[in-house]
Amino acid sequence: MRSLGKLDVSYGQVSVFWAILANPFNDWSEAHVRQGFAWRPGSVSFKTLDDGPMDVSVTIGASAVSADASRVIRVPFTIEKPGDLEVATIGGTWPLKIEPGEYALTFEHGLSSSNLWCHFIFHRVRHAIAAAILVADAELAPPPALLLD
Repeated sequence: MRSLGKLDVSYGQVSVFWAILANPFNDWSEAHVRQGFAWRPGSVSFKTLDDGPMDVSVTIGASAVSADASRVIRVPFTIEKPGDLEVATIGGTWPLKIEPGEYALTFEHGLSSSNLWCHFIFHRVRHAIAAAILVADAELAPPPALLLD
């Protein structure tokens, strides 16, 4: 696990996207808010529990889901060449370099001692995976079929 440091969350979202996107942040519908994420190829935004400073970390490879997470969401994520990504909020960004390929991107999120945290896991897969909500807190009420648009 590699710590990226703190990002200041505003508008209740944190995003992962290809650095080359001109408009990297996603538009949210009410259904996206209920499922806790808005996804499109090259960009995914996750709903956070609150605004404010958040500790952000990244793992590349397999990792067990944190028992402390209040919210865990897994989505497909394709990294194309050159593999330059950003983890960002409206208030800040951290660059990432990850090898091109198909990944299962897992967002783990929680609150400990009044501190927001999130952990992104990029696990290489052979084929795109289906999106799934692995752990849901009381704020999430996803539709029967998750939206990927």
